Order: sequence, then C-alpha cells, then structure tokens
Amino acid sequence: MKSYITIFILSFFISCSSDSADSVSIPDPTPISKPVTPASVVKYTLSVTAGEGGTVSTTGGEYESGQTVSVTATPQGEYLFKDWSDGNTNATRTITVSSNINLTANFEKRKYPLTINIEGEGEVIEEIVNAGRTTDYDSGATVKLTAVPSEGWEFVAWTGAIESTELEVQLLVSEAKEVNAEFKKILYSVSTNQIIIPNSSQFNNYNIYQSIVNITAKIYYSNSFGEYFIFGPSTSSDYSNVDSRSDAPPAYPIVLKKLNDEWVLDEIYTDAPIWLARNFKIKENVLVLGDGNELGKYGAAWESENLEDKFKWRGNAYIADLSSNKISWKKVNDDENMTWFHGITIGDINGDSHLDVGGVPAPGIKLFLNNETNGFTSNDELINYDENLNIPFAIEFEDLDNDKLDEIIFASYGDENNPVSEHNSIQIYKHNQTTNRYERVFFKKFGVGSQGEVLGATSIKVYDFNNDGIKDISICREARNNDSFEIWIGKSDIEYEPYFFQNLNQYNINIKEFEVMDVNLDGYLDIVLNIFMGSGFNTSNGLDFNKAIWINDGKGGFSMYNEKNLTVDVLMNSYTSYMKNGVLNIIAPHLTLEEINNSDDISFRFKHIKFHLN
Repeated sequence: MKSYITIFILSFFISCSSDSADSVSIPDPTPISKPVTPASVVKYTLSVTAGEGGTVSTTGGEYESGQTVSVTATPQGEYLFKDWSDGNTNATRTITVSSNINLTANFEKRKYPLTINIEGEGEVIEEIVNAGRTTDYDSGATVKLTAVPSEGWEFVAWTGAIESTELEVQLLVSEAKEVNAEFKKILYSVSTNQIIIPNSSQFNNYNIYQSIVNITAKIYYSNSFGEYFIFGPSTSSDYSNVDSRSDAPPAYPIVLKKLNDEWVLDEIYTDAPIWLARNFKIKENVLVLGDGNELGKYGAAWESENLEDKFKWRGNAYIADLSSNKISWKKVNDDENMTWFHGITIGDINGDSHLDVGGVPAPGIKLFLNNETNGFTSNDELINYDENLNIPFAIEFEDLDNDKLDEIIFASYGDENNPVSEHNSIQIYKHNQTTNRYERVFFKKFGVGSQGEVLGATSIKVYDFNNDGIKDISICREARNNDSFEIWIGKSDIEYEPYFFQNLNQYNINIKEFEVMDVNLDGYLDIVLNIFMGSGFNTSNGLDFNKAIWINDGKGGFSMYNEKNLTVDVLMNSYTSYMKNGVLNIIAPHLTLEEINNSDDISFRFKHIKFHLN
C-alpha cells in the first residue's frame, strides 16, 4: 500500500512542476513569398485529315488555347460530305481549340438519283442531312443544296424539283429528281464596313478627317501578309491661312488592312509626319512619299528676297519598306534639303542598284542618292539642267532604253508668264559617262489636241501602251478649268511623239492623277482617273464611273468606257483603284465634317466596289 502512495505523490509532483514552469512562446514562422511565375501560353495541336473522296481546307497545326480555326470539307467527284469524326455534320465549321484534337472528314459515294444542272458560273454543294430508311438513300433521303456563285456572279433561283430563291434549300429525295441552279453575271457589287479610329491626344482629329477625305495620296498595296491601304497625311483646312507649316500640327499615315474580307485599322505611323502628301510611287516594294503642302501666306515663294520665305511650303520625303506586316519609314532629306515635293519619284540614277529619290519643284530639282548604309545624300549637281528653263512640277525616273540606268523625265508646268517654247512640253535627261552628269537628250512640245491652252503637268507615268516593246509616257495635266491627260509614244533612241490628248473639261470633271491597269483584260493597259466629287461625276442616280474608266484602243489612244452603265448609287469622299483577279476594285471612304470633334472616336464608312467588266 505504501508503494502505491509514493508513486501517486511523485506523479503529482512532477505534474505540478511542469505547470509552474515559465512558458516560452515560439512565434509562427514568417511565410517566404515565392516569385510569381508568369503564366505560360498554352498551345494545343489540331490535326485535320480527309477520308476517301474529298479534301479539307487545312491540315491543322499548333494553336494557342481559345484560338478559333475555320475548316471546310469539300467532296470530290461522285462523293458527298457525310460528317466529321466527332459527329458534326456541318461541312464548314469553326473549332475552338482547348485541347489536342484529331478530326477526320468523312465522305461517301452518292447513291441517290439526283441530277443537278448549273446555268451560268457557280457550283452547288450537296450535303446529306437525313439518310432515310435504307443505306441506298432511295427512300426519304434529305439533301441540303447550297448555291455558291463564282466571282462576279450571283445566284438567281432553283427550278425543277424545287422552286426557291434561297441560297440553301433542303430536298427530299425519294425518287429520281432533277434540280436546276441558275446564276447570272453581275456588273458590280458594293460592300461597306465601319472603321473606328480611337480618339487620342496624340492626334488631331481634324487632320485625320482631312487625311481620310483628301483626294491625293490614296495608296493600295499588297504583299505576302495581305492587302493594305494608306491614307496619305493631310492637315486640316483650318490651317490654310497660317504663316507657315510650323504653325500647324502635321498629320500621319493611316494604314488599313483587309482581314476576313473586311477593312480594319492597322496602325497610324507617327514616324512619318507630313503636312500634305501629294504624289507617290511604289517600286520593288518600296514606297516614296513626299510633302507637297501649300501652307503659309507666302506660298512656295522661291522668288522671295527673304530666305525664310523660301522654306514656307517645304517638307520632308520618306521611303517606306512595304515588304513586311509593318511599315518601316526612313526620312530621305535632312533639314537643309527640305523640298516642296509636288513631284516625287524613286529609281536608280547612279547604277548601284539602290533606289534613289528625286523631287521638284522648290527650291529646284532635288536629287538624293541612296548609299544604303548611311542613308541619302543630296547631289543636285548630278543633273545639268538649263537654268533658263522653269522648274517643272512633275518628275519621273525610268529606264527608257534598257541600259540598267534610269533616265530622268520632266513635264512642264506652264503658265502664261513662261516662254511659249516650254508650254506643254517634256524633257528627258540621260547620264553622260564623259561629264558624269545627266544631260538633256530630248525636248519637245506636245502640240496635239491641247488647242494652245497652257497646262501644268502634275504627274508622269511610264508604260508600254501599244505593246511594241518600247516604253511610252503618260502625263496628267491641270489648268484653271481644264484637266487632261496625254500619251507620248516611244519610237527609238529615246525619241517620243505626242499621240493622244484628252481634254476633260467637256465632261465637266476635274481629276488628281490617274492609275494605269488593264481593266477589260484585253492585254492593253487602260487608265482609271481619280475624279473629284462634284458636278459631272455626281448624277441624280449616283456616281458616273463611266467617266473614270478610259479604254486603250491598242495603239495608245483612249475612249471613255461605254459598254455598260457604270453609275453607282454610293457616297464617298475620294477613292483609289486597283485590279485583282480580273476585277476592277474601287475602295473609298465616306466621312462628313459634322461627324468630327476632337474628343470622340472617329467612325467612318469604307466602301468597296467591285466592277466585273468582262
């Protein structure tokens, strides 16, 4: 019994000793923050294959999670599209990639007695909707028929076993049936999409407005990355009475890109500020664009005694690399060689295979040699230009005699004060190896059709208009109430004869330059005028594009297109034109001044007209 008591007392003592000891508090450990690892981009693989009897529009690839991909299964020969391996029955579908996906398009041979006749140009896509009660599809098979017009055609109607004007119809095939799909050729189509330019304190909205609506420097180009359109910069008319360009904010090139058959804003480039882009030229995926602003009360004033006055209208020239998905701009001149670039061109004038730049008219003929590594160097002494002659407003570099070195071409800008000998003339200068300068080798007045009126050349374009292998010269000229264009036919040894002259006053239209292309696909180059909006072009039924299109007779003479009525009921400010896939394309903005303020986004309509002239 005593031993039990002793043990109990000892246990109690030990317990009490523990309770009475000073307690020690151990703080919780401070958590160590771990570095945040950026979420990695998740990618998945889409694999698309076609079973026997058809093809697929894409074989897939690697895509980021959430990316959408459009795929189309197309049957061949006597096959029909049946379904996809995941059970989807739409021939065209959009897939949202969220995991690795393997898809196969399944096709099967047609076994039902259905005959489809096509009138015109187009195709009919057949898809089985319900296979019916037997595997031969001869007892209630339901087939979806989709009419797909070819470019330049539109669907009219289904006739025969089904009567409808809808593009898609469903047909119950329980016996032999015959269906007719009728297509008709269209003359033109018009599409419109809305483009938004976000408001930014970096840009003047009224300059953006003027750049959009102004008729000059509207530039279309394409490369391996897509189709693009440039609005050449133009300052607001609010600044027309300022003392000089320095009193007005510059504008910037606005570039659109075509995505999924719609035009969208791509970028506004702030590294090419210009007050008014006038003329331009594209050669070998390189664009040259010059500032031809007329800001300042002194105007060009190259005759002013005040040296400062001589620089009022001048600006910079830029070349732009158009071969990538983004434009790289480079300034051509330094501040001492700023020029009034009414006329500008690009080509090789020193035989080093690099593209040089020329500009006119103020303060004279400006030549800039491209040394590729250090940029451009001014070398006006390269040409021996007669100082007694007036400086022209139009210049072009072009290899006229195929000696791998461009000639320099000028066209006079005459006025009543200029010598009569210069009126409506052209000059050609060729490099002389002895003097190492460009010397004049050709000078001649036009003298045909101009009826003695003094005209000013605004641009020069060189093409072979009569397909004789010799380059010809086309010139756009302006006067107070009479714009015109003319053709000089090349003979040999840089000799040219005036051949065709078209006075546009009789059609009551005014133009700013023109584009050259084969609009009717007859093998001869035609002319599409850039016409000002207004009387003569605007009619009660719309814009008269017959007056814009001039057809080459194969000899270098032109007549207004009159095979079909090309009056289009559409609103636009200005436009440019180009050919693609045998179709004449007109792209044009429409924006009113009332829609503009400096605090809101700019939203404007962009019109796309496609003329099918063949």
